Formats: sequence, structure tokens, C-alpha cells
Amino acid sequence: MDGKTLAMAEGMGKKASSVEMIGNMDGIHPIPKVSVKMHNDKGYMCYVRDMPFPFYSLGPTNESEVILKKGDKIEDHYQVRVQDL
Repeated sequence: MDGKTLAMAEGMGKKASSVEMIGNMDGIHPIPKVSVKMHNDKGYMCYVRDMPFPFYSLGPTNESEVILKKGDKIEDHYQVRVQDL
């Protein structure tokens, strides 16, 4: 998170602008490592879960409920990078 290496459980509930998850792909041999990185300049709350599969999100609804009226929308910009390691 934001350039620091944390265990998944440590990342839960932290605020960050950048989150990267590194892991192994299942079902392919030899097993390659991959990285998925999300970045947003606002420093949102991060949600991380590793069971039954790795999952994380970075956004405004992770910290508290966002109530939208008809016609309201959430607009934001994210950079998402997926790569082999």
C-alpha cells in the first residue's frame, strides 16, 4: 500500500492512494506471478479479502455508506495496471 509491503490482513481498513496485490496464478504451470495495481489520488479506504479468493477494492464506499438520489452518480478516475512478474 502506497509503496509499503503489508500482509493482506494488515491492509484491511487502511487509507491509501495506491494498492498493489501480488500473487500466483492458479491452474497454469509453471505457476507465474502477477501483479494488479490500483491507484487513485484521493486516499480512499481499502477493502481486502483473501478467502475464498483474493479481492480488494479502493473507493469511497469502503469507508462509509454513500446514499445517492435518483440521477446522482459517483465519478472518479483510477489507474489499473495488470502485469506478469
